[in-house]
Amino acid sequence: MTMRTGSKSRALFLELTLSFVLFTFCALVCLQIFAAARTSSDLSAAYSHLGREAQIIAEDFKAAEGTLSTLQTYLPDALRSSETLSLYFDRDLNALPATARTEAFYVLTCAVDASTPLRQATISASRIQSGAGAEELFSLTATRYVSPGTGSGPGDR
Repeated sequence: MTMRTGSKSRALFLELTLSFVLFTFCALVCLQIFAAARTSSDLSAAYSHLGREAQIIAEDFKAAEGTLSTLQTYLPDALRSSETLSLYFDRDLNALPATARTEAFYVLTCAVDASTPLRQATISASRIQSGAGAEELFSLTATRYVSPGTGSGPGDR
C-alpha cells in the first residue's frame, strides 16, 4: 500500500492558511480595541485637565468680584472679545498664547453676564474640529453677588 503525500500537504496548507486568516482577523479586532482605548484615554485626560482649568477660572471669577476686566488679570494668556475670555490649548493640553489660537485643539471660553448684581459666568470647554467648528465637551456656571455700586465701571462687564 502506498499513501498519497499530495493530499496531506494540501490539508496542511489549507490548515495553515485558515490559521493565518483567523490570526489576522483577531489581530485586526485587537488593534481596533487598542485604538478605541487610546482615544477614550486621551478624551478622559482632556476632560480631567480642562475640568480643573474650568474650576480655576470659576474660582478666579469669584475672586475677581464678577468682573471680566479683573478676571483677565488672573488669566493673562486669555483672548478677550466683548463679554468673553478664551483660553486655548494644544493637543497635549499645553496652554497656548492668544496669538497661537490657530494651532489650538481645545478652547475654554468664559462668558460673563454682568447685567444684574448676581453676576454669572458660563465656562465651557470645546474641542476644535478642523472644518467643522467646535464640539462642546462640557460647561459649568459660576455666580457671584456684587452689591450695586461696586464693580460697575465701563470696563467691568
